[in-house]
Amino acid sequence: MDIAKELRQKKLNSDEPEKDTEENLVKKAVNAIKMTDFTYVEDEAIAKLIRRHVIYADNKMVIFNKPYGLSVHDGDGISKNVKQVLPMLSKMIYGVSTDVPLSLCHRLDKNTTGVLVCTADPALESHVKKMFRLNLVTRKMWAILVGIPHPQMGIVNIPIGQAQTTDKLTSKQFTRMVARPTVSYDKMTGEETARSFSRGQTAITKFRVMDSSRDVSLVEFEPETGVKHQIRLHAADCLDCPILGDHKYSKMDSLAPQKVPINILNRFKLPPTKTRYIPMHLHQSQILIPDVFDHPEKRHLVVGARMPVHMDRALRLFRLNPGKPSQWKVKAIPPPQLEAPPSDPSNPLFRNPQAETDFSNVKPVDPVDQCVFVFRSQLHVKYKKY
Repeated sequence: MDIAKELRQKKLNSDEPEKDTEENLVKKAVNAIKMTDFTYVEDEAIAKLIRRHVIYADNKMVIFNKPYGLSVHDGDGISKNVKQVLPMLSKMIYGVSTDVPLSLCHRLDKNTTGVLVCTADPALESHVKKMFRLNLVTRKMWAILVGIPHPQMGIVNIPIGQAQTTDKLTSKQFTRMVARPTVSYDKMTGEETARSFSRGQTAITKFRVMDSSRDVSLVEFEPETGVKHQIRLHAADCLDCPILGDHKYSKMDSLAPQKVPINILNRFKLPPTKTRYIPMHLHQSQILIPDVFDHPEKRHLVVGARMPVHMDRALRLFRLNPGKPSQWKVKAIPPPQLEAPPSDPSNPLFRNPQAETDFSNVKPVDPVDQCVFVFRSQLHVKYKKY
């Protein structure tokens, strides 16, 4: 009888809430910002998650809000990715008995959320990929930065390239993108000297500070080019304001967790030893793809993705307000060439579409009223059960 009473008492004690000790408070703070690890998640569960995040779908394309921590393509050390669940996602959208192949048109970093475009039509796939390759797709990416950029609006035009770096603490080698400026600047004299050789790719990023608080700012980036890790590098190395939670680009020669000001940690209720749990706050909020539809009056598509939970929480913690959205400008497709350009780079008429950033020959900008705006889930698909 005494044993039964003792067991009942233990059960009652186990149901009591944990005391707010310092250790328990730290655990709660870490759990509040800890993101999902997809390593051991079943493919079906991932496909269902993406299905819930679909923003737009029709017979030719599917656009969804990519979750945080999920890679787009496969690679070394990547067990789960978007590409491998696309066949399952297709059947969830178009029907179990259908066999509609979905193809990815671009990519996002593993820890970047936001709009991701897939197509089910080969002709549309070729068109969308061409728009991305020619930098004619307008993208708006929101990021929370550690620090406030000065000036608060401008254009970063600094080439970047890939380099092998050694961690000064562990002597471990790792690869990261680095700035390859074509001009060196002397802070003492203010003189600019052109560099004879720069091994970087052209990288152009527009930025605008939407709101700022103490030590943090909400910035809208509009990349004009699509170089790997372009926004992350331009924010950290060129604006000297790394993205909150971007542990790779916060330091030039170290893979140590990001060093965050104490007032930011206090908002998250985290000690300095737990900064590695802070997720990266970078989100592709909106995207504009030109000439997607055949309709004469509604040709372009604008899709917006809802902010992820961790960024929405950070906006409330730091009291950041995005304010009014910036205006859209549609980049039209250049007129087709009647003759193929020469393949010899030494020929003055040679033209490389992958490196093309000069839009002087582009026809006048189309009005924004020719855009179809999608900010809530729209599915123009009839599900086929049989």
